[in-house]
Amino acid sequence: MANQVSSDMLTMAFKQLDATDIETINTKTILVNFTLENDTEVTYMCSAHEEGEIYLQRVLPYPIRQIKFGNTLDILKFINKDMKLFKNASKSSNFPLFLEIIEKNYDIRANIERLFLEHNVDHDFLTEVLNELNQVTIEINEENEESEILDEIEEAIENIENIEIWE
Repeated sequence: MANQVSSDMLTMAFKQLDATDIETINTKTILVNFTLENDTEVTYMCSAHEEGEIYLQRVLPYPIRQIKFGNTLDILKFINKDMKLFKNASKSSNFPLFLEIIEKNYDIRANIERLFLEHNVDHDFLTEVLNELNQVTIEINEENEESEILDEIEEAIENIENIEIWE
């Protein structure tokens, strides 16, 4: 990590958060795994950069972009919130369907990338795909607005502030 103290602090804190496996890959990278009651694995990769910034990326059950943190406490807050969300979501009968949708989303992304980079794709086809994806996004946003947020999740969401997304 940025220094050995941060790495040791994170490792100890991950254990307190009930991590099932912690692997230090090198002095600047830690892989931490949590296993939910339904045996779903949630894995994060935490890495430090020369500038002293610490980045976190969720790897499993599906990846998220790297998130830049200024300190280890913010990383722990993020993982704590994320794990609360996953523990709750994994109890839903819709959780396997949710993971299937996420996997399909990644398949679509990879297929579109391969198609575009390897072929001369018709503009009308790409426009049609974009229009369909925009419609799906609208429907998801409408469902998000209409659905009631779970009480136990509302508190967890309020615990995370000022996290900068690295792009």
